[in-house]
Amino acid sequence: MSDRERKYALIKLGTGDYLLPSNTGLTFYRITRSEEEGWDVFRWRYRLLRHDPIDVEDWSMWDCVSQLEETRRDAINEALRLGDGRG
Repeated sequence: MSDRERKYALIKLGTGDYLLPSNTGLTFYRITRSEEEGWDVFRWRYRLLRHDPIDVEDWSMWDCVSQLEETRRDAINEALRLGDGRG
């Protein structure tokens, strides 16, 4: 898969744990390094408005949308491909 253009930078939450806004800023993705040595992509369950908080500690609010991407770049591209889609 080729690199997709992104509007926002990754926000590092911790080792192997990143937050990435969709290009519209309405959806947030969490990209994490899994124990199986791949990268997983999670989507925050709700669309965000301007000042909505995101609780990065509450994993029940994150839906896994992709697992075991080979590289962090692949996981980023998958999040960008999904965009604001909710399916």
